Amino acid sequence: MKKWLFLLVLVYLALEVSSFTMYLLVKGRLFSFKEINNKRQTVMIDSQQVGDLKVDGVRVPWNVSIHPYFGFGKPRGFDFLENKDDVAQSDPNGVVVAITGGSVSQNVFKDSRNIIKGYVERVPAFKDENIHVISIGHFAWKQPQQLTALAYYLSMGGKLDILINLDGHNEVVDAAANVMREVFPAYPFLWYQLASNVLTVDRMNLIGDINYLRGIRFYCAKLFAPLRFNIAMNVTWDVIDNYVSSKIDRKRADLEETADKDMKERPYYKYGPNRRFESPREVYEYSAQVWMNSSIQMDRLARSSGASYFHFLQPNQYVPDSKTFSSEEREKYYKPKHVGVGIRRGYPLLLNASETLKRNGVAFHDLTMIFKNEPGTIYKDVHCHTNKQGRDMMAHAIGQIVAKHYVQ
Repeated sequence: MKKWLFLLVLVYLALEVSSFTMYLLVKGRLFSFKEINNKRQTVMIDSQQVGDLKVDGVRVPWNVSIHPYFGFGKPRGFDFLENKDDVAQSDPNGVVVAITGGSVSQNVFKDSRNIIKGYVERVPAFKDENIHVISIGHFAWKQPQQLTALAYYLSMGGKLDILINLDGHNEVVDAAANVMREVFPAYPFLWYQLASNVLTVDRMNLIGDINYLRGIRFYCAKLFAPLRFNIAMNVTWDVIDNYVSSKIDRKRADLEETADKDMKERPYYKYGPNRRFESPREVYEYSAQVWMNSSIQMDRLARSSGASYFHFLQPNQYVPDSKTFSSEEREKYYKPKHVGVGIRRGYPLLLNASETLKRNGVAFHDLTMIFKNEPGTIYKDVHCHTNKQGRDMMAHAIGQIVAKHYVQ
């Protein structure tokens, strides 16, 4: 009995030593229980995560819901169209102030709408009315999404008295990003990624294979977990996991190849009209034209509904001489070479187009210089977003202009 026990121990030690040696030869480093167990924990967590379908590292759909009319959005602010008991829509003494645009407008709505509400409440004509401030915009929107959403809102019976559109950045920057993908610039931002969620049979099969293999990785990691202090079992699991992982990588590569096939065939649902632009300036000029046309139509839609329309060009740190930068802003949030190109090229074209807006009766107002004499930190990222102080300053400027319109 002792002899057999001795042999078993000897075999066990031989397996451990040989596994340790093989790991060293293959990996080029010493075996580590901590390293292998950390890997197993990561595999068990990652293998249960949802979101296999990614394009350029962006999960599809990217935390938004595709909408058949205005591209995408999580309809916060649109829910009242389905709720008959919504106060803003059912209040007979209500005045509805709608804010639209991209993420900057959404931040103002979220954090500073009561400032705008306060200015409207002080207008004599609205003294005995209930002011309701709602949102009909969404982050990453650009024209004509605001126009389309407005038409949808009104067609669903939405009430409107005052419409505030705060935009500009996305119209020039995100439109150019579309063109880099050869996607029609008037399509929504990241439409290529969103449309990649329209699955062919081949793509569905590949995604199914990936999910199946990820399940195998998870269960293998779980199966070998109780043997985590055995070198031979850990090495065996590592070999199996690497094999399955390599198969997943090949399936992912095949999934990416289907995107390459789309590049050649250019399906309309993903790329839109195959319009060619001769230069970057031509792209910005086209985007400015869409922006201008959309604003004119929004003004006409608002007027036809008995509402007043106000269009504001949002501030941006890359507009020349528009901000006295704090040391924090200059160090962290001002990257003109890498981020500011679209603003420097596109904003002058928007300002030129704004003259046509004014000639067409649009109440357009340029907010790009609103922070010019503010030395403190206002911006909080390298794009265009501001802190609470910046949002409040925009809300005050907007509220004053809206209120002045009604007391002239």
